[in-house]
Amino acid sequence: MKIILLFTVIASAIWAGEADVLNDFNTDKCQWSYWVEKEATADFLHAPAGGVGSSGALELKFGPENSKGACFLKHFPAKPGTRYTATVQVKGIDLSTGTRLTLAFQGLDGKKDFLNNGIFSTLKPASEEWQRLTLTFLVPDTGKWKDLMYLICTLGTKPASASGSAYFDDFTFTTEEEE
Repeated sequence: MKIILLFTVIASAIWAGEADVLNDFNTDKCQWSYWVEKEATADFLHAPAGGVGSSGALELKFGPENSKGACFLKHFPAKPGTRYTATVQVKGIDLSTGTRLTLAFQGLDGKKDFLNNGIFSTLKPASEEWQRLTLTFLVPDTGKWKDLMYLICTLGTKPASASGSAYFDDFTFTTEEEE
């Protein structure tokens, strides 16, 4: 058991350091963790047939009567002066009216403390049909951004939904260094 766990940790560390990342979520949550606001009623699930083309997907399930925030999250090594592009397929089933699905990034320092220097994000109104969220951004190499060591990616909703499910599938993350 210890050997399998050690291999999983090493493989995850190597995989997380790659410049181009793809999570199709066909088999599990692929090392994504989550954040949940105190007293939120939300579950973080793997939907084996809930993704694009009935493949696997992440499912953020709210309710009943939820009013607090929750999101999936993942840390990526990063550096200032780099352009990043992330894409993810999203859909919502039975979410509250006005709920939007979100893809966002924030900067962290070497201790994984927030730099508190803004959020790069995109969102779309929830739909029961799959739609793509794409976010391209250039991390500055000045000010607080000079201390950047990681980006934290969040997949969630805005505002929090009282009930229903948000699905996320086919996540990609690529880098392009500025010259």
